[in-house]
Amino acid sequence: MQKFFRISYFIRLLVIFGLGYGIVSFVPLFSLGKIPSVANPLNGLILFVFLSGFLINQTMSRNKTLHVSITLELSRTRRIMHLIENIEANARWKKEVKKSLIAYLQSIGAHDFATYHTSDASFRDLTHEIYTFVPKTKKDEMLYEELLFITREIAFQRQELTHGLSSPISPYTWIVFCLVGVIAIVLILLIRDESLLAMWYVFFVTVIIFLIADLLIELNVLTKSKRRAYQKMYVENSKRIAKE
Repeated sequence: MQKFFRISYFIRLLVIFGLGYGIVSFVPLFSLGKIPSVANPLNGLILFVFLSGFLINQTMSRNKTLHVSITLELSRTRRIMHLIENIEANARWKKEVKKSLIAYLQSIGAHDFATYHTSDASFRDLTHEIYTFVPKTKKDEMLYEELLFITREIAFQRQELTHGLSSPISPYTWIVFCLVGVIAIVLILLIRDESLLAMWYVFFVTVIIFLIADLLIELNVLTKSKRRAYQKMYVENSKRIAKE
């Protein structure tokens, strides 16, 4: 069962609020609110919001693609097992395909999910066993044709997964994102005066900027717990197939 709250979340929130408090408390007043209108912080905030929205949408789309690809691959591996059970082939071929299928799933589940691409060899072994079959009846031809289609679909999902795992937010994008965030905070600090309302405004806006940045990091990084959860799905799928 996934944990919805961890101690690390609480610590991160404390750090974010601490940073906001530190900026308000220790950064000196620059101009007591007397700055040119061109330095309106709203411009920087709007740019930051648009950039954040774009990147968050990109990372959420990537995460959705990963989850969908994993779900489809697992369902298709079970479909392979159901198909070979109904093909009128010799027991040895069925046994070898099942063995290769289980080995493929276990090769993913036994290693860090970030190294998913290392299961290429196991997948080639699986497809090799499937391609050795020669159907002899009309029924077998139909089932084998579907089996080949499912195999191609898995190959496609593997490409989607490999691409998704290797395409997080680029370092340059992070630099631009952080730079825009810093500029937005600086512009807010420039209009700050000595009033209590201005101090609270700077505090909350700064905290929101840091929260958005932290959320983006959370969405972008495939954490160890997430990778383990994906590995567990493959292991459980291999055990289910082994029992059939």
